[in-house]
Amino acid sequence: MDFEDDKHGFLRILDSLYGRMFRCPRGKHKRSSSHIRKTGDQYTSRCRSCRKPMVRISKRNWALDDRRA
Repeated sequence: MDFEDDKHGFLRILDSLYGRMFRCPRGKHKRSSSHIRKTGDQYTSRCRSCRKPMVRISKRNWALDDRRA
């Protein structure tokens, strides 16, 4: 089970704030497991803190999707 799924309410808000302040500005985005979608032959999602679009490069390897930003 993903750690993100265990968080509720206040803890999720704190994690999002921490991500926007410390992870995202350094390029350490984390994908949202609940927003994964298969688009054609690719998988897309978004960062769970800043909500920027992400694309799967390879298994367990995600990056920001500059084409959709």
